[in-house]
Amino acid sequence: MRAGRLLSLLVALAAGAAAGCGEAGPPPLRVGVASSLGGVVDTLIGGDERVEVVAASSGRLAAQTRAGAGFDVLVLAGTERMERLAEEGRVLPATVREVADNRLVLAARRADPTRPGAHRVLAVAEPATVPLGRYTRQAIASGRLRTPLPPAVVYGASAAQVAAFLRAGEVDLAFLYASDAGPGSGLLVVEEVAGDAHEAIAYPGAVVAGAADPARAAALLGSLTDGRGRAAFRAAGFSDPPGG
Repeated sequence: MRAGRLLSLLVALAAGAAAGCGEAGPPPLRVGVASSLGGVVDTLIGGDERVEVVAASSGRLAAQTRAGAGFDVLVLAGTERMERLAEEGRVLPATVREVADNRLVLAARRADPTRPGAHRVLAVAEPATVPLGRYTRQAIASGRLRTPLPPAVVYGASAAQVAAFLRAGEVDLAFLYASDAGPGSGLLVVEEVAGDAHEAIAYPGAVVAGAADPARAAALLGSLTDGRGRAAFRAAGFSDPPGG
C-alpha cells in the first residue's frame, strides 16, 4: 500500500513538472547581427527576454551559421555573404530583405588635429573577412580620395574594433561607417567617400533555415523594417534602402 501511494505521488509530480514546462513558453529567438548594427537592434528589442542578440563580424556570423549555431534570424553587412548562404540553403531565400544602408567615411577624433601630414596611423577593417574592409579597399583603389592617408596601417577584425581603435587614440584616422561617426561619437568626419567609389553598403536580413519558429522569426525581422525600425536606424546614422 505504501509503495502504491509512493508511485502515485511520483506520477503526480511528473505530471505537474510536464505542465510547468508547457507554461514556460517558447525558447528565445537567437538573432545574429553585424557588429555595426548591434546597438540599434538592442534598442529595438528593448531587453525582450524572448530574444537573444549576438553581435559579431559578418564573416564570423556566416561561419557560425554554417556550423549550426542555432540562429533564427541573421542580419549581415554586405549582400554577397547573404546571397551565398541563400544559395547553400542556410537561410530562406523568400525571406531575404534589406534592413538598412550605410555610407563610408574617413574619420578622426575631434580632439586630434586634422591638417594634412598630422596623421601617422590609419585603421581599416580586414578586407578579406569584414565588409567594411572590402569597401575601404575599393575606395582606396578608386583613386578618388582627397585626404592623404597615413603610411602605417592597423587592421581591425570588425567594424566595431576599427571604431574602438580610433576612439581610444590608438590610430589617427580610420575608415568607418557613417553610423559609427555620428553625433555623440566624439569623432569628426574628415571626408565622406563618394558612394560610387565602392559597392553599395547594404544590410540584408533573413530567416535562417531550420529556425525553431519561422513565423516568430519572420515577425521579428519585419519589426526591424517597419516604421519604428526605420526611424531607429535613421536616428543611428543609417539610411533607408532604395525604395524603403
